[in-house]
Amino acid sequence: MFVLHWQHIVELVCAAAALIAVAVLRPHIRTITVTALVLVFAGLSFVNVFEVMFHPAGAPAFQSVRDTRLDGDEKVLAVNARAYPIRSISYHHIVNDTVVNDKGDSVPIAVTY
Repeated sequence: MFVLHWQHIVELVCAAAALIAVAVLRPHIRTITVTALVLVFAGLSFVNVFEVMFHPAGAPAFQSVRDTRLDGDEKVLAVNARAYPIRSISYHHIVNDTVVNDKGDSVPIAVTY
């Protein structure tokens, strides 16, 4: 978490240092090319690859047992009388949901596989 907290500041410092290096080494390096590369890589560093690859499922919809179309041998993760099919979770990797605990309070959970 420490690294994530300071990530953008470190990236900006590195980009500024690279631009200063370009200004100092200007006679030896093509300024426009290096500046463009610095800006492109600084911009790409703001993309979280894991959010692109593993986006959570939206609000899960539930059906009664009679209405489901699960195969007899399909595996599920079960939490408080809710079943999350592994087939669906293997695509999204995470399902954000809420369940009711013994006291009747709604508790947020993250179901993952």
